[in-house]
Amino acid sequence: ASGAPGAAEALRAPSAETVQKLAAGGACEAYPLAQPSAANGWVGVRLYIDEVGALRSRPRNARAEALALAAGLSGLAIHGDVYVSRCARREGGGGGEANVDFGLEELAPDSAWAAAARRENGAAAAAHGGGDHFAGGDSGSYAWSQTEEEVETWSR
Repeated sequence: ASGAPGAAEALRAPSAETVQKLAAGGACEAYPLAQPSAANGWVGVRLYIDEVGALRSRPRNARAEALALAAGLSGLAIHGDVYVSRCARREGGGGGEANVDFGLEELAPDSAWAAAARRENGAAAAAHGGGDHFAGGDSGSYAWSQTEEEVETWSR
């Protein structure tokens, strides 16, 4: 057998030890609650979450999940600590973003940014065929759908 690219190799699931090593290093994901757009003055709000919080057995973060729901994103399971950030396009069109203050009172579900995000996220979901952010598809020979609790597949 040659070591050339494309040579058949057996795929193996990672060991528990490998998963633990990867989880120990951690990774942070910026999850958008409000996408920057012309409608909101190019200001975005993001949750910075622990990508492997569930693997680390961190408890679910009810406050972060409620904030995501207030922004029109349902069904998220967020584990561990979260940092909320607001960023705006830099003045003068020089590219990049700058951090903008995000007050404690803006964590309220009825805050102006959350209401605007709810409208924008709802419109984006409707444009993509529904209000559910879970994946699904149809390849012709099989179809699948996903909910918070399960993945369902159909073969033809």
